[in-house]
Amino acid sequence: ALLLPAGRIGAAGPVRTNLYFTGYDLPEGYQPAFVLADQNGWRDAAENMGTPVTGLISNGLDTNLFAGFGHQGWIGWEFATPPFSSVNLWRRALIDPVPAATPVVRFGVRMSIYDSTNSRYDFFRWSIYNSRTNRLFSIDFSNDDFSIAYILENNQTVVLTNRFTPFVADELEVSMHFADNKWNAWFAGKHIVTNAPITTGSLRRSLGEIHAIWLPQDRANPGDNRMVFDNFRLSAESLPTPAVPPALLTLGRTTNGFYALRLNGEDEARYVLDFSTNATTWTPLKTNVAVDGSFDYVDTNAPVLPERLFRARLLSE
Repeated sequence: ALLLPAGRIGAAGPVRTNLYFTGYDLPEGYQPAFVLADQNGWRDAAENMGTPVTGLISNGLDTNLFAGFGHQGWIGWEFATPPFSSVNLWRRALIDPVPAATPVVRFGVRMSIYDSTNSRYDFFRWSIYNSRTNRLFSIDFSNDDFSIAYILENNQTVVLTNRFTPFVADELEVSMHFADNKWNAWFAGKHIVTNAPITTGSLRRSLGEIHAIWLPQDRANPGDNRMVFDNFRLSAESLPTPAVPPALLTLGRTTNGFYALRLNGEDEARYVLDFSTNATTWTPLKTNVAVDGSFDYVDTNAPVLPERLFRARLLSE
């Protein structure tokens, strides 16, 4: 008899590690009377004639904009003087996922665009930066027409068919597979981006910062709209443990000419032992549970049948 291992021991699923979460609430040390920047590691920045400026008033905290969710962060609403072309708000992440054996990183946030009352409508954005502060990609929300788009590292812009509704809180989820250079996104439970490249060139594939950004269409006359957000979270996932094929071992012939086999596999898994005479057509011979990771089989037909091939597989295959 010849032994042909087949099938695979069941692979372990991915392991998720929670890296960061904030609900912007008082027990975490947030103070609604102050801007969000400079609280708990959050920062802001804008640019005025090529000069970076911090300490803005274009972000803050509010209460129960999402009913039952306590405090929320926000960006937008009003500009400091002089006006700026954009305002960024972020918190450092610094995740180098591939060396850490957690190549999949997930970002999630509950968010809503609060509409303008002054008939001026702006853009809001979530941008992903690597550990070298290179922008990798962005997801854009236009309060002008309620459209959603994404922008890659090379500034290629893809406008999606999806729309958002002002004042309605929805979940944004982004999954980044840094090893495969792909990212996916879901908004309001719908898959809106599928396997887009994290980098279109050769930028470092890591997570350094996630920015909430306000981009007025007219920097001198911005809207009083704002992006509100809550339950900002990050997690990292390991890849599933690769499945391992069960092993068949020859124990030899018994004194009466029978052929003895041993299957080594996963504890308590159910396996099927198949036989074939041509390695093309296989017939189930025995189903058994690998108690303590193995079981033995004695082929009592070995003395009277031609040589046969054997293989093992999981019962579910």
